[in-house]
Amino acid sequence: MKQLSVLKEETLKRFMDIFETSHEGLWEMGPDFQVNFLNRSFYNAFAVSTRGSNLKEWTALVHPDDVHLFTQKVEQQIDNMTTVVDSEYRVKNKVGEYIWIAAKSTSRFDPDGHLIYMAGSHKDVTEEKENQHRLYQTAYIDPNTGLMNAHKLLQDLKDNFSQQAGALLFIKLINFNVYIDSYGTYAGHKIVRKLLNCLSELFIGDCQFYRQKSSEFVIRITKPVTSERIEKSIEQLLVIFKHNGKDLKNNDIPNLSVGICMLPSSAECEKTLLHQVKLTMIYAHEHTDQQFAFFNEQIKHIVKKRLHIKTAMKSALYNNEFLLKFQPIIQSKTKKVDSFEALIRWDSPVFGEIMPDEFIPAAEQNLNIIDIGYFVLEQACTFICRYHELNDRLVKIAINISGIQLLQHDFVDRVLSTVSQFMLNNSDIVLEITESLLLDSNNFAKEQITRLRDKGFSVSMDDFGTGYSSLNNFFTLPFTQLKIDRQVVNQSMMTTEARAYIAFLIQLCQNKDIEVVAEGIETQEMSDAMKAIGVNLLQGYLFSKPASAADALNICEYKF
Repeated sequence: MKQLSVLKEETLKRFMDIFETSHEGLWEMGPDFQVNFLNRSFYNAFAVSTRGSNLKEWTALVHPDDVHLFTQKVEQQIDNMTTVVDSEYRVKNKVGEYIWIAAKSTSRFDPDGHLIYMAGSHKDVTEEKENQHRLYQTAYIDPNTGLMNAHKLLQDLKDNFSQQAGALLFIKLINFNVYIDSYGTYAGHKIVRKLLNCLSELFIGDCQFYRQKSSEFVIRITKPVTSERIEKSIEQLLVIFKHNGKDLKNNDIPNLSVGICMLPSSAECEKTLLHQVKLTMIYAHEHTDQQFAFFNEQIKHIVKKRLHIKTAMKSALYNNEFLLKFQPIIQSKTKKVDSFEALIRWDSPVFGEIMPDEFIPAAEQNLNIIDIGYFVLEQACTFICRYHELNDRLVKIAINISGIQLLQHDFVDRVLSTVSQFMLNNSDIVLEITESLLLDSNNFAKEQITRLRDKGFSVSMDDFGTGYSSLNNFFTLPFTQLKIDRQVVNQSMMTTEARAYIAFLIQLCQNKDIEVVAEGIETQEMSDAMKAIGVNLLQGYLFSKPASAADALNICEYKF
């Protein structure tokens, strides 16, 4: 018996030695809630007795935010006779720091359901938690403001998409980048901080704040709220933000624009919801004086149309929804057709005819303008070839070129290849260019224009007088034509100064053998006036509205 006792003590000692070398804490607890912490090397870091410690001692070290969950887990394991339970919580060590513990416990019960013992392990997972926190911060937190970022916003919208009450607010600092360029990054940070201070004062409780982009912020209100209450808060925000900005040295602080979408939403997914509220913000900026708007049925059509324009352009091109109309440009002396301007339209089965000023900016932004531009070129070449066949007259075709197209390195080669495929002369094509602001700062664009002119294409400066065109560019680049915008033509019919300005331009152009086109000719009086001051070519509704290809093929001259 003595030898057996010695063997048991030796075995127990060996187990204790094993426990002491473990990086995890091992423990056991009886039905009286007395706990034995089996390896001192782990538990010496905590203010507990390693032998005969009551569970209350350990509970007292648990973080106040975690203690309810901890006691609940213990009680449920006993009451429900659960054999194995995992949990994580924070415990304070002897130096007053809270460390994360991953706990696993197992229980044995007698046939009557009474606890015999509970045993388990504790593992310090603080480093893992800190790494997780750093990854979370990187993935979901904006480093400059501490707000949740765009990724977290989409995740939260997805997780709470069925939210039955609340609202989503999209707030933008208008022209924020211009402000930073003018006053510096530090001034930009101060503006953002002032905005966030205003938001935190006005939107309190059950609100989550996100930074979508540098100038864009989103508030997700997760409680029931009325549109009247939100409207009042937004009105206060606009006043307070403007007032708080007065203490800055810069008086021209950015304006705010706010879009609001009440929840629940009719959007089919979180991305659509976010895009709807952003488009509502854009609508508020572009179409209202009050700087905010609610997504509603009136705006819904506009928002849907803008969303359609942005997302359906490629499929529209594939499905042949784009078409060209052709407006004749008339020789002022002979009244014969000199050329046609190819004008693109989007014949949408959803929204009907969509005009270029609605979809071209979006096409340039998403670069669909490149494919659309080549489509226009091919269709225009097809039309003018057919016109030459039917009328035995070599009129030209004018095609609008975007600055985005002009900056493509293969643009000139592709234009040459396309025109050659239709067996047209390069001189049959007039390329109309509006973006002269781009030409001011981009030497490559200038080189492209020069190369096109050297290949025999006519190159026209379009919409002269709208604020885009530059006389400096016009006379330093090899343009062959100047198109005077309809607004300037209209003004010339009302003031002698405007008419004298056009006459001056015509004289300059005549000296350089450059044609002049007057746009927007709607009356015979306008036609006679432009002819009298020397305009070569006339374009406008007096002669023809943009016509279908079938109708335009029959237009040769006009008799008055």
